[in-house]
Amino acid sequence: MDITPIYELRERLKICMVAGTDLIEEDFRLKRAMEAFAPLEKASPVFGKIGDLVRQALTAESKEKGGAVLEALTLTDAVLCTQGAVEKKGELTPLMLCGAGTSETNMPCSALTVLLDALHNAGGGRYTLIMEAHGNHPEWFRDFRVKAAMVDALGAGYSELAEQVRQWLMTETPAILPLLKHGFDPKGKKEMVRRVSVIEAVAGADANDFYREQIPLAQKDVKGALIYALRLHPDNTELLLTLAKTERGNARQMACYALACQEDEAAWDYLTDITRKKPEEALAFVEPATGNKASVLVATGLMSLLRTIEASGEINREQTEKLAAYLLALPGKNGPEICACYEKMASFGKKLDIPVEKGKGVWTVKFRPAACLHRAGGYMIPAGLPFSQAVQQALFYSLILHEAPDLNELAETLYSRFGEGWFPAAMAARFLTADSASCYEMAKELIRDKKYHLGLRFRRELDPYVLTALSPITYDGASDTYGFNGRRNIPGEDYAQTFRRPLKAPLDHAFFEYAMACQNKELERLMISWVRPGDREMCEKLGQYFRQRALCTKDNRIYLEPMRRCGVTDCSGVAVQYFKGRNITEWEFTGYMNQLPGTAKDRAREGREICRLLKNGSIKGRADVAWLEAKIAEWEAAPEEIAD
Repeated sequence: MDITPIYELRERLKICMVAGTDLIEEDFRLKRAMEAFAPLEKASPVFGKIGDLVRQALTAESKEKGGAVLEALTLTDAVLCTQGAVEKKGELTPLMLCGAGTSETNMPCSALTVLLDALHNAGGGRYTLIMEAHGNHPEWFRDFRVKAAMVDALGAGYSELAEQVRQWLMTETPAILPLLKHGFDPKGKKEMVRRVSVIEAVAGADANDFYREQIPLAQKDVKGALIYALRLHPDNTELLLTLAKTERGNARQMACYALACQEDEAAWDYLTDITRKKPEEALAFVEPATGNKASVLVATGLMSLLRTIEASGEINREQTEKLAAYLLALPGKNGPEICACYEKMASFGKKLDIPVEKGKGVWTVKFRPAACLHRAGGYMIPAGLPFSQAVQQALFYSLILHEAPDLNELAETLYSRFGEGWFPAAMAARFLTADSASCYEMAKELIRDKKYHLGLRFRRELDPYVLTALSPITYDGASDTYGFNGRRNIPGEDYAQTFRRPLKAPLDHAFFEYAMACQNKELERLMISWVRPGDREMCEKLGQYFRQRALCTKDNRIYLEPMRRCGVTDCSGVAVQYFKGRNITEWEFTGYMNQLPGTAKDRAREGREICRLLKNGSIKGRADVAWLEAKIAEWEAAPEEIAD
């Protein structure tokens, strides 16, 4: 519909208002505008109303003309407001940020500005600021503006920040993909490698077309990361074989790593050929693989080597290096053939824990350093472990790395046959498959029913195998589960991706009782990671335990946060214990007191006691007592609520 006549009519009405309504009957331009407008009067009742008002103004008595013109002009303006439009020619495209986050977060503009600045720029203190913001206000990181800044932070000069942001982004939904792909540079550096790993974690095989499109344009580490991502789709075997045969250096290695994750016969024909020529190289390629064919390849070669060593009754340097390579490839492998290998190695006992050459150390001298061992397989055998212990560690890490039903039963069998060295693996299998009470019954056997009242003697006898089995276990509040935490490295990167395997059931309360009776620093650190706020019965006991430990430990800061999570509100004496023997400053006083559990008024009472001791000389310090008392007064005036 052509609405030009409406604009012309409105213009003439405005002029009439300026010129005066007494001359309206002589305005031939208004009459001409009305003639052009007349056809529109039948299109809508509102247009008809405008026409009636204008005619009324043209024919009415002098005193009524002004009102008619004003009403007609007002109605015309209202109509034109509803008809307004902005138009641009071209095709519609979706907004890049659509779905990448929310704009409804209740985030102050001042906080947003500081957070965006910290994510975008370098400088001291920014990492701490970002970590504190994420811990205190995780909802801020759902804002679409913050998500865009997080993608930019993957290229942060401070690598610890970039890696932390990568971990956060890996938990996002596919809605983040447009941000990750926007501005992607296949010839880029570490930032683009991190983007590939996040895309892989978020989209997996669904982004296969993206990986394939970018590879011909990619260079160096970015190309390697894209090639390794091809392992996620079974249709990529032919392309991976081509890349393995034509590429060189890192690109070829990543193609071989990816082939080891395929179950295609052609892929394993190629890897088997490499095994015959360079077995150590081939075994490195299968370390991250968890498929059946990878397990069979490792088991076949390892069993052959073990039988050769058993027949000769000795082991030479070349066999030592091969055995180390097979041991590194074991975690993540499953099946009856792998179980047979573990049983054979367990039967050797400590026979292989011998020097290869006089004065050259034990055979493990050829193991790579611990930092290198924590590689693609996602586990680490500490450097210098003898063969018998290294095998036990390999089975333990294999169990917590991924689901392996055959190994669960095997671990308990080896423990019953070959002794307590296999306890961590057996305990891991029990945690993953049995109820709480059954798990403690197994641990109780190794604790040997030691009595808690033995005090210091009991603490010295803390069984290291029990500690090894319990060390990876933490509580996750988001899922309300206990689980094994670990890290698996990505081939071609110095980056370790975290993983988590939930336990079958929560930890039995007897484990907490055992840990509290030991009063062992390492077990206390574990208990802090086990606190489950929903378990009020155990939290009450743990809270009192942490409080008592805080009252007798000089640097008791480690106990403050678990005391809060356990619901402890009584902090009397805790700060006094910490500040004894220290020179108090205003900064240290404020920082420590803000960490205390309880309410602001609880902190105030403890602060008053510290001020009293400062005044009588029982506690030394450079702090201004008047300043401290002013701070305490603020706490006393604060609302009665539990401190954050």
